[in-house]
Amino acid sequence: MASRLLWASRVASYLRVSVSHRGFASVVKDLKYAESHEWVKVDGKTATVGITDHAQDHLGDVVYVELPDVGHSVTQGSGFGAVESVKATSDVYSPVSGKVVQVNEELNKSPGLVVKSRISTKVFMFAPGYKVTAFYVLSCLSLFRLLHGMAVIVISVSCVMFLHFYAFVSSGFSHNIVNTSPYEDGWIIKVEMSDTGEVKNLMDSEKYSKFCEEEDAKH
Repeated sequence: MASRLLWASRVASYLRVSVSHRGFASVVKDLKYAESHEWVKVDGKTATVGITDHAQDHLGDVVYVELPDVGHSVTQGSGFGAVESVKATSDVYSPVSGKVVQVNEELNKSPGLVVKSRISTKVFMFAPGYKVTAFYVLSCLSLFRLLHGMAVIVISVSCVMFLHFYAFVSSGFSHNIVNTSPYEDGWIIKVEMSDTGEVKNLMDSEKYSKFCEEEDAKH
């Protein structure tokens, strides 16, 4: 019995959630930035908008992006969508005014979080947008078999696993493109600006970097 408890403890410890540490957030020089942590790339009257590396780093792994409809009107400082991560849901605000002419459909086509198996590459669907490895599934089944009749321990281990599921982030995960490429593939909308002069109200890279440092220092 003691050996079974020790083995179960080791399995539970192995399956316990671990959160990966990220590096320092990057800032691109040729872009403009809003205090709400959106970036803007201007090309004539068209503005490409996304969330900054600083924003995605604080949000954690993005699992869903709410996109507006093409043709939707936005005003500077108003919300037009939301980004949902394993940690929280955050509104996204438009740094410029105008009409949405394109949305990045790839944001919701990209995979969510995919666990890479250390033993097998075969995966099973566990929940919408999530996959877990065969090793994880088999480990759970083995744990339940070994702890047959020990209802209290089974319930405790199960609760820990499910309560931490949405925070199940490790170095073996493939992240949404908002995380991996916030300034390129992870753009969110393109806006036909109604007032190009509004861009002057935004920060350049140097001011935004300082703004982020001061903001982080307060927390």
